Amino acid sequence: MYPASNKNNAVAPQQPQTATLRVNFEKAVNNDLVKAKFREVLGKNADAFVGSLLSLVKNNELLLKAAPNTVIAAAMQAATLKLPINQNLGLAYIVPYWNSKAKENQAQFQMG
Repeated sequence: MYPASNKNNAVAPQQPQTATLRVNFEKAVNNDLVKAKFREVLGKNADAFVGSLLSLVKNNELLLKAAPNTVIAAAMQAATLKLPINQNLGLAYIVPYWNSKAKENQAQFQMG
């Protein structure tokens, strides 16, 4: 597939690559403060929950493009309620929405 171009044949700027977004999200989740909060809420189950969060986001392009702090906040709501965020279980969802004021995707928690 060829890159988009304008009338002057200049190549349009591309969005950040998926790999970069994945690395940035991993850094946000692996922040010591974030990990400590999940440990405080989930105890010994924190690592498994964070692993499922990473898996969920890495496999969902729209969540990957959402502001990482909103994804983490939505996951924390699910963790507080002790609900797994595994989509197959259908107990809790993290859903990306477009926020026109912030001009970015933001994630929200939804109970299944």
